Amino acid sequence: MNTLPALTTVRQTAASPQTATVRPAVAPVIPGPVAERVAEVPGLPPAGRRFLGELVHAGLLSADALPDFFARVGSRLGQFTSRERTADALVGLHALTRYVATRAIAGQYHGLAFGGYRVLDRLGSGSVGVVFRGEHTTLRRPVAIKAVNLVPELNPGVVARFFREVRLLSQIDHPNVVAVHDAGRLPEAEGLPGMAYFVMDLVPGGDLENRVYDHGTAAVGVAAEWGRQAARALAACHAGGFVHRDVKPSNLLLTATGGVKLIDFGLAREFASTLTGPGTLLGSLEFLAPEQLQDAPTAGEPADVYGLGATLFWVLTGQLPYAQQTRASDVIAAIQAGPPRRPRDLRPDLPPALDALVTRMLARHPGGRPTAAQVAAELAPFTTDPATGPADAVRHLESTARATAVQLDQARQAVVAALAEVAAARPGESKAHQARIAGTTRSVVTRLSAGTEWAAFTDPRAVAELGRAAVLHDLGLVATPDDAIDATGQRSPSDQYAYEQHPVQGEAVLAALGRLHGDALPFLRVARAAVRHHHERFDGTGFPDGLAGKQIPAPARVVAAAVAYEEYRRTHTPFDAAVMIRAGAKLAFDPAVVEAFVAALPEIERHYEELADPDLYGYDAAVEHPTS
Repeated sequence: MNTLPALTTVRQTAASPQTATVRPAVAPVIPGPVAERVAEVPGLPPAGRRFLGELVHAGLLSADALPDFFARVGSRLGQFTSRERTADALVGLHALTRYVATRAIAGQYHGLAFGGYRVLDRLGSGSVGVVFRGEHTTLRRPVAIKAVNLVPELNPGVVARFFREVRLLSQIDHPNVVAVHDAGRLPEAEGLPGMAYFVMDLVPGGDLENRVYDHGTAAVGVAAEWGRQAARALAACHAGGFVHRDVKPSNLLLTATGGVKLIDFGLAREFASTLTGPGTLLGSLEFLAPEQLQDAPTAGEPADVYGLGATLFWVLTGQLPYAQQTRASDVIAAIQAGPPRRPRDLRPDLPPALDALVTRMLARHPGGRPTAAQVAAELAPFTTDPATGPADAVRHLESTARATAVQLDQARQAVVAALAEVAAARPGESKAHQARIAGTTRSVVTRLSAGTEWAAFTDPRAVAELGRAAVLHDLGLVATPDDAIDATGQRSPSDQYAYEQHPVQGEAVLAALGRLHGDALPFLRVARAAVRHHHERFDGTGFPDGLAGKQIPAPARVVAAAVAYEEYRRTHTPFDAAVMIRAGAKLAFDPAVVEAFVAALPEIERHYEELADPDLYGYDAAVEHPTS
């Protein structure tokens, strides 16, 4: 598979939209009724009482939820002698997210609640503003909150575009356009600037740009259905009297059921508007129509069709309509100089009629392109139900992988070896440690392969893939501060948060590899699951995502037990470590994995004998080995 190109983005920028400046803040004055309600709880230390009152006052914790919280904590209330201890308890009981707790500990409440909505996490940045994951405080309905700091140096045009996006979105009621639920301004507070915000649908499936990076090109039927839904959204926009002007894969989000929603109307222009000044260039270059590159303010509906055509080209081929360039000026010159490539040049299995449609959408002259409504109609015969489409996509990717099996295996071995070298260099890590985890994982999974859920591991190649993935389990520690890794003392909340992010950071490294190699390296899929989720617990109290039971990917459940056994053996005898694994069934570990682990113990201990690393352990290595 060809290396996927990076997308060149050019935007107008003013002040970079970030969250409120991090600085110590004066704690708010807690209203009498809230303070009295918290004060009535016997045995609650003053620091915990004050912190809980602040959270309720800030709209991050419901006063009605306090009795349940106190009941679940029980006799441990007396331990809440600091903000950090109280925050850790709230996070452990899923009353707060770690992101919110970290900011609240520092007194950074400004920008964590917007009207009747509270922030849960930071998702990232759009063309204008920061986007948070949030929820309605009463209904608990998940939402996305887009906000921009109204700092004095902010370009007034950015604010105008922000409120313009709110107004435009509110005018459209269409299933393929993200819906707006609320909007407003957050006043200045604690010496920090006010914020403009609006609340919209939370679309959980990621965008089409990263979908191709992470999973490779889509099956024809799936891509056509995504394109049809996007074309319907654009037709609704055009009927409402405005063009989007920034249609690209990252502005098309996937719903949980495989549908598509169009987002980010910050660049939209009504037909009669001249908000964009002459000579202004906005959007991602590779998806801009030739007329946008020449005179952005006059670009009309056909420019959106061009952007959708380039998006379909990307989803179907993993490439851009024009060969990748390293400089923005070269991208512009290529688009203005001649026609784009045809999709069938890169993917010969495409139906000729679909190839012809995408080519017409990319016509150099606006008059040669179909309308958005025509695109939707012409894509319909090629579509596949999103519920069945992923299976087609997997079959396509598997056939591609088989066609280049030798090259892929060589690339896989090189990538794993390089990553393992990096991970082994961290404190407390070693090649012997990695080999023990891999060997334990293989020993356990082969004793699970008879069950339906583990049927894939009847194939020795799948067992080998999991062993390679297990080697990389702590890859994210390469980006984690040493103080956060060192657990000899009590970690501070900030260090604990940094440590709990290492699975996310490790997965991000593998995701970057996926962008280079597409989905052609099968071990990356297994490795990403193992790296991100090997610290999840079966009872749902692990990190980073709090998954529980069989929500945790099967490879991660096996690696979790292997990693835990290694940790137990650092300070305990093999027998005691085995007892601790048994005790963790249904709490920390999948009971089926524990049963297989116990059966594999003699073989696992042979791995530890052959791959001894005595300096890492604090017990006598001559102690008798455990038995099953």
